[in-house]
Amino acid sequence: MKSIENVIHINKKQLVISLACLVVVFFMAYGYLVNALIINIVQRESLEHEMGELIAQVGELEREYGALRSYITYQKAYILGFNEPRNQVFASQRQLVGNLGIE
Repeated sequence: MKSIENVIHINKKQLVISLACLVVVFFMAYGYLVNALIINIVQRESLEHEMGELIAQVGELEREYGALRSYITYQKAYILGFNEPRNQVFASQRQLVGNLGIE
């Protein structure tokens, strides 16, 4: 009888230790996930701030473009030295490999 009580006592002790370890693992995982969440929130706010700055820069560039667009005319361009090209050459993509279809 004594040996069965020892086995039950040892099993209870192992169960308590296992559950304690499991609780510690859960708390560590919870801490890790909360930390990752906070880091993601901070990064998102930083990106939103940067995006706002870029949108402001785009607006400034569009305003400058509008001002320059109304300033430059064909007559002004010819005065500044613009010449129409005689031979217009367009970029094209050559096919490096012929038809690979099986006939």
